[in-house]
Amino acid sequence: MHIIIMEATAMKDGQLKAVITDYDYPDLAIETEILAKNGIQVLGAQCKSEDELIAIAQDADALLVQYARVGERTIKNMPDCKVIARYGIGVDIVDVKAATDAGIIVTNVAHYCIDEVADHAVSMFLCLARRLREYDTAVREGRWHWSACGAPISRLKGQVAGVVGFGQIGSRIAARLKPFGMEVVVYDPYIADAKLAEFGAR
Repeated sequence: MHIIIMEATAMKDGQLKAVITDYDYPDLAIETEILAKNGIQVLGAQCKSEDELIAIAQDADALLVQYARVGERTIKNMPDCKVIARYGIGVDIVDVKAATDAGIIVTNVAHYCIDEVADHAVSMFLCLARRLREYDTAVREGRWHWSACGAPISRLKGQVAGVVGFGQIGSRIAARLKPFGMEVVVYDPYIADAKLAEFGAR
């Protein structure tokens, strides 16, 4: 077993310890600044297995997790842990029941990247609607006439866009499509028609 420790602050007697299990950001400057000034030691690692995670986090008071799976065995080997914080919305990589049974709070970042996902989804939609990939390929092959890719591209104004799910991301996608003059039709059995009408959707 080889544990890669990427960053660590000096440990003092009685100091709380926060372990960052893994991350793909350039550094942990933000986490370190916030936690260290509150008297918490920060240990950043790149754990690739449960055994590595247990070895480095067995005396942790807090766990910050990006992709590493935190299962029941890990949780049972962290008797001092009070909180497991997930970098992201989903907590499916954490055994929430085992954590709850152990008195550990599991948190997430409820609004993580919702605008970025909506932006990306609409960008991909526009790429398809405007047939950018086909035209890019045609031009690279020396075919310059619009007919090289078949029928002309239809304008977006007046077309109907279907959005399945009207949660944090779906509602933002709808809000981005409306300015194109599109009619937005939504399927979400949990959202009232009145709520959809507020967004100009149905």
